[in-house]
Amino acid sequence: MDNIGTVNELMMHQILEQVGLTKYYSKFLEVGIDNPLDLLYASNIEFLAICGMVSMNAKPYHVVKLQSSVRDYFRVGEKDGAAERKDIDDASEEKNYNELFVDVKEEFPEDREEILLKTLTEILKKS
Repeated sequence: MDNIGTVNELMMHQILEQVGLTKYYSKFLEVGIDNPLDLLYASNIEFLAICGMVSMNAKPYHVVKLQSSVRDYFRVGEKDGAAERKDIDDASEEKNYNELFVDVKEEFPEDREEILLKTLTEILKKS
């Protein structure tokens, strides 16, 4: 099993494991994405940038599977999961739910990797 040291790292591993993407686990840790809420709260551009950082952009279906796994893990969009998500801010929940849906082919065609890297640079400059 991969080196899991914190609860957040365990959650990241579980999210990846439920869709068979654990090969990216160590890459997520290497780039500093060790909190699954980073994925949940990421905008579409940020989500794609994160996927680019771990070389997932070469396989767009993996991006879709990861989005689905994050959504399922946090039960985003389920009517009866509200009690289990009480620690997630309700105001941002709807926003993040809508932002999790990304048309990978539209927003990230293969020939636009350079644009993604520029966007990532801009995001990092703002933070």
